[in-house]
Amino acid sequence: MAKKAKGKLLFPEMNTAHYGNGRRSKPLFLPKVLNSVSSDKRITETSNYKTAYEIISKWADLETRGLLDTRKESNIEQSFVNEVFEQALGYTPFTENNKEEWDIDPKYAINGGFADIALGSFSQKKKNAPDVVVELKGSTVNVDRDRFDGRTAVSQCWDYLYNLPDCQWGNSLQFREFPALSS
Repeated sequence: MAKKAKGKLLFPEMNTAHYGNGRRSKPLFLPKVLNSVSSDKRITETSNYKTAYEIISKWADLETRGLLDTRKESNIEQSFVNEVFEQALGYTPFTENNKEEWDIDPKYAINGGFADIALGSFSQKKKNAPDVVVELKGSTVNVDRDRFDGRTAVSQCWDYLYNLPDCQWGNSLQFREFPALSS
């Protein structure tokens, strides 16, 4: 068994066992929360899984052939949201069948800005914070690289999470990748 160091360490930042390694240790996905929240969103054989597979395959093919790179974010964003989030993943928009409740809200207003997508339980009767905010970027954009205004897509998403304390998840994606951020 190793002896415990007496007194102060010369380089305390090097003692990762005591001070940690500086990285966030909170797990990205909490299994208990993920299971309870996603239970009704699973794509199963009884649901529309074949259609979902075809839609995702179509978008993967567009990316593989380099066709997504020829279009700007604003040109394909609406199609992407409609096909991937609504048709394939089954999120219900406000306009579907004049429902009182919906779970996807494009262009969600947040403190003077707009998240490209908000996911959650929305209602005419009660204003709920979203569960997830999504910042979309074109397929050629590096979401971690500073843009002209000095902000990255990831920092935009963090700003949304900061301004929505009850929203626990954020996602910055560029039509190819789906990383997630937890507040």
